[in-house]
Amino acid sequence: MLVRGTRSGAAAVRGRSPARPRPPITATTATMSSSRRLAPSRTARYAAASARHLAALTRPTRASLAPRRHLAALTKAPGRTALYDPQHERDNCGVGLVADINKNPSRVILTDCNEMLVRMSHRGGCGCDPQSGDGAGMLVAMPDAFMRKHSGFELPAQGDYAVAMCFLPQDEGNADRARKSLERASRQRGLGILGWRVLETDNSDLGEAPLASEPRVEQLFLTKKQGWDARKFDQELYRAQAVAQLENFQIMSDEGVGEDAVLYINSMSPHQITYKGQLTPEQVLGYFSGDLLRDDFHTHLALVHSRFSTNTFPSWSRAQPLRQMCHNGEINTLRGNKNWMRAREGLLKSPYLGDDTAKLLPVTSDEMSDSGNFDGVLTEIAAEIKTAWPSTRSNGDHVAV
Repeated sequence: MLVRGTRSGAAAVRGRSPARPRPPITATTATMSSSRRLAPSRTARYAAASARHLAALTRPTRASLAPRRHLAALTKAPGRTALYDPQHERDNCGVGLVADINKNPSRVILTDCNEMLVRMSHRGGCGCDPQSGDGAGMLVAMPDAFMRKHSGFELPAQGDYAVAMCFLPQDEGNADRARKSLERASRQRGLGILGWRVLETDNSDLGEAPLASEPRVEQLFLTKKQGWDARKFDQELYRAQAVAQLENFQIMSDEGVGEDAVLYINSMSPHQITYKGQLTPEQVLGYFSGDLLRDDFHTHLALVHSRFSTNTFPSWSRAQPLRQMCHNGEINTLRGNKNWMRAREGLLKSPYLGDDTAKLLPVTSDEMSDSGNFDGVLTEIAAEIKTAWPSTRSNGDHVAV
């Protein structure tokens, strides 16, 4: 009986006589014979290679001897080095949405969307430490009743105040500079400032890499100027956010520091708030426990995202959802898109912004991923174009996508 796949079987299939079996390697045949040494068999070479591989696996490495030092070097994007180039930042992720079509806020919207997020763990990435995720988050409609109860401020009517969700540096000096940067940009646009709210977070489940670069999470409450309509309020919020964020990107460039030393604005809107971070999908609700785990946190919309940073670097700011959207997939024409956007910036005109348009440029940045650059362009367009969405009604409670 000949078995295909063996040396004798293969020879018979080709029409030749099977090869004669080799004599077993013994101590006598493997020793020096006069002036030559017999080559070891394939089995012996495989056994030796396996032994060397096992020894290499069990040998302590510098990383295992000093894991904290090794992981500390991976807590922020290192800049262009070796095969890594920040201009090639791309995402490849999972997204989901749950919403009540009639805009009735409830707790079930958030819990259903979180279940969707957790079930998309396979669409996200994590490091060698399973507690260090590539990023995950949730964008929710403004929980007005919750904010009135827990913000600590006397809030005006819904729609007349906004919340800026911010990452601040852990260093107190840098954090104070970051707060003043956003406050200054907001006052210049005529926005009223109520104050800062420190979020209650729980980092006990985080891995070492996200812990090393963990920011402070705080919210700045802003109010609309008397006489402004909703459209004017949105536009001025965008201008303040863009100016403050560009100022902090410039600090990164001038001082050679990472994102953990400057301000990052996750969202700044009267309509929605983004809760995100360098987390796994399972960690989102637990990390933002002071808000998202409270039973009175209700919303009519929740948009979730689980990030897989393809050939890129995970960080707190690159997590999604972003300010206007979340994005699944890679933009393979990223460099060309950035170049075209830069080329068009000299032609950008706005009857509303006037000469101040230049203060909002550049829209794209190598400090952001492909999705982040897409969001930057989309946010600028949304600030200039008013779109009337048709009213939709349904007998169903909510819709999931």
